[in-house]
Amino acid sequence: MKHTQQSNIRQKILSFVLGLSLLFNIFAPVAAVFAQDVAPPDAPVTSWQLTDANQQAVSDDNPIKSGASYALTAEIHLQGLEGGKLVAGSSYQVKLPANAEVGTWSGEQVTPKALVSKSGEVVGSFVIQNQTVLLTFNGTVTQLDQVDAVIQTDAVLTTDVNQDVTQAVQVGNIS
Repeated sequence: MKHTQQSNIRQKILSFVLGLSLLFNIFAPVAAVFAQDVAPPDAPVTSWQLTDANQQAVSDDNPIKSGASYALTAEIHLQGLEGGKLVAGSSYQVKLPANAEVGTWSGEQVTPKALVSKSGEVVGSFVIQNQTVLLTFNGTVTQLDQVDAVIQTDAVLTTDVNQDVTQAVQVGNIS
């Protein structure tokens, strides 16, 4: 009788463990969908410009050219979320220039570049992926409630424009 009771207990434990395993296998993919990263908040852009390989700003006299690469310089004003302090490791984003008629802008900059405050202090880094500049703070911002910083990309931005044009382009809320 004792052997039968031990066998029943083992079966119940095994059934319980297998049941948990089955539940995990069913709900793990669902949990992964809900746990996906939420896009970082947009960084408010206060000014920006595109420059060509000669460091000349795009303008009526220097239109965007087909096949050329451009750099983006953008000034941003970042504040702690919900009135809090900025935190090391926090992320923000700036979408690459948007213009439906000129074409889609793209660029990759996978090696992190320094995100520099207007006072010249390195406050984080940024990369360009999926038509977005992703900013990440370092420990320098700890306990600050805001910081003004400058993004200066390499000349890696290109557009699928097929003619030399000048047209309104938007970065952040500034056109």
